[in-house]
Amino acid sequence: MRVQKSVLHKGNTISHGAFRVRETVHVCAARCRHRNGGLVTRRAQQLQQLLIPHRTVSYDVMVLIGTER
Repeated sequence: MRVQKSVLHKGNTISHGAFRVRETVHVCAARCRHRNGGLVTRRAQQLQQLLIPHRTVSYDVMVLIGTER
């Protein structure tokens, strides 16, 4: 795996507060591809578990909002 790009994310959680993190996206060095033609990549799993996709808030914030409503 080699570095493809780095991505800056901003997020908010109850446990960590507001934060910024830079995620490094890795791509297969042999330029491997999925059946649909996309490159095989690896991203940070911890960040995916913490933040909701395409959002800046975490799951714990959404749960808090839901229970307060």
